[in-house]
Amino acid sequence: MNRQQGWSRFEWLITVSAIGIVLLFAVERYLEMAREGRRMGFELLANHFTAGVALTRANWLINRVNPEQFFVQIDGQFVYMSEQGWPMSTEPVAEKSEPEKAPVFCRQLWDSLLQNPQQATVEGVSEWGQRRYHISSPHQGVCRYELVAEPRGSHFFDYNVQTGQVSVRTPAAKQVTSL
Repeated sequence: MNRQQGWSRFEWLITVSAIGIVLLFAVERYLEMAREGRRMGFELLANHFTAGVALTRANWLINRVNPEQFFVQIDGQFVYMSEQGWPMSTEPVAEKSEPEKAPVFCRQLWDSLLQNPQQATVEGVSEWGQRRYHISSPHQGVCRYELVAEPRGSHFFDYNVQTGQVSVRTPAAKQVTSL
């Protein structure tokens, strides 16, 4: 009686096909989890920014000596407030003046309200290197903080210096199926 040595072509084909199908599902699941992690991380960053805005406003309301005081000192740095009492910049600025400097003021808020913020590019300011975040001012009194991701404009949050509102926009979360 002869014993067969090794696998037949059919057995190899079935084995390789099964491994390929398992890898296909594993890679798809990994990519979906990476997208979901990026979305959740960005939402967490927006929540940290919102907390920074709220804490700065609370500090200003508690420590304001006179009604004309429109700044607060946090960690040795002055943060100037809008007339409505929301953080606006780290240098004195008239709200209606210098709209071309608005992204720079937004960057100042990014740096002062977040602890150890990630590097970000600023609209209208030439900087070296590729950054993960981009800061702009699409409307007067609005700061936009965007995660540079595909598709462009899919992950951002807007901060309104007049109302203190932070609006977050991310792709809808997909229901993750269990394995």
